[in-house]
Amino acid sequence: QVAKDTYEDLDDSLFEAYVEEKSNPIVGAIEQNVYKGGFQWKTCKKPTGVRNYIKDMIMKIIEVHAEVFAVSPVFVTRVTQKVIEAVSEELTRLIQCVTEHGPYSPIQARLELLALQETVNMYLTPHASSCYKDALDDLPVLKPEHKKLQEELLNKFKSQMKFQLMCFYGDNILRSSSEA
Repeated sequence: QVAKDTYEDLDDSLFEAYVEEKSNPIVGAIEQNVYKGGFQWKTCKKPTGVRNYIKDMIMKIIEVHAEVFAVSPVFVTRVTQKVIEAVSEELTRLIQCVTEHGPYSPIQARLELLALQETVNMYLTPHASSCYKDALDDLPVLKPEHKKLQEELLNKFKSQMKFQLMCFYGDNILRSSSEA
């Protein structure tokens, strides 16, 4: 029993250290990339798509996913879920820190949260889902015409990122696109 407990403690310590090593660069870059180029939520222009920081974040999560898969596919879900939890916590924190929204910022924020959430849906834990829900609940409600724009831009994102999304959905995305 002592050996088993020691092994479990060591496993937990190594796992947490690895997840921290992989998630810290992703999480650490979120805030600076959200506000890159002087972006301000109050003066946000009408959205034209998901901003690059979300796409970059997805690529970094894919990189972690691929690295873990190459070493041991058994650990992909465990590691990816923890990385996604760290990302969702940081995005929620940033959304909750916004003090003043412009007319288009709720669309942009929802679009980005939903794009990431739907991309990594397969790996969402209850905690990560709760973070996304909290962030979305903190945003002003969208007008019907804004909901339509958000949906159009989300579909555009999914279409443009189809290749990258295959990492998270594999054959399911291929089947659905060939049936359409």
